[in-house]
Amino acid sequence: KTEAVNRDEIARLCNDLRYWMNYNKRLYHKTVLADAEFSILLEDASTETYLNITYSDERFHVGVDASPLPDRSLTIKTTAKKLAYGLKKVWGGDVLSIGYGLIVEVYDQLTLEKNLDIVCVRLITRYPIARQDLLKFPLRALKYYSQNPRITSLWLKQKVALRPYVNKYPYNERDHWMLYNKCALCAVCKMPEIDLSAYAKAV
Repeated sequence: KTEAVNRDEIARLCNDLRYWMNYNKRLYHKTVLADAEFSILLEDASTETYLNITYSDERFHVGVDASPLPDRSLTIKTTAKKLAYGLKKVWGGDVLSIGYGLIVEVYDQLTLEKNLDIVCVRLITRYPIARQDLLKFPLRALKYYSQNPRITSLWLKQKVALRPYVNKYPYNERDHWMLYNKCALCAVCKMPEIDLSAYAKAV
């Protein structure tokens, strides 16, 4: 049973979200942050309620409105309770990013090419930042990287060879599978194409 979130809870959520987004902004270059303007639809509010995220003066701002930003990069749909709970825990981002904690609506290919869906979700979620965690728990980190050579190799590549590019534009290319047609998806996944109408007649 979904309980409607009240105005005081939304106000507290806005304060928490503002704090953690401005904490997480260190993960990305300023040009990336400038593009990360989006809306969050709170599905557990009694009336249609959006948290509109804007970026100016090198800070994120969170506003509450009955409609989304007209020029938003994307819309994230989730509940205020999940979002608030996730911001209270060190690994709280898992509440949203594992399973069906949120839905992201993307409107154009450029948003995908810039990985803004990944950026916006990371900005509103709470996870440890690796370089800070290394300083807090150096022995644990050393043990982890020594036992996982492939991850260590990738980490070194990102920090040394790709340092000028990671978390900046242009991003490394990724397959935008959402833009693929059925034939292309079947070929990538090595799946046979099924003619559903012929299958229905056979059954």
